[in-house]
Amino acid sequence: TAVRRFGSTNTLHRACKQGNFDIVKKILSPETLVNRPDVNGKDSFGSTALQEASYFGHDDI
Repeated sequence: TAVRRFGSTNTLHRACKQGNFDIVKKILSPETLVNRPDVNGKDSFGSTALQEASYFGHDDI
């Protein structure tokens, strides 16, 4: 599911960190209402998925 955890992060955090824009779009699409991760959710370091994308230079996200 879209919320499956990878250590201290979820799929949205991982996709943002890796710059995988297509996966981010799919996770946040209106069709993905069930099991959608909280866009304001923070990882164990206190970072949101958007902050991860920005930190790793993925400005398109």
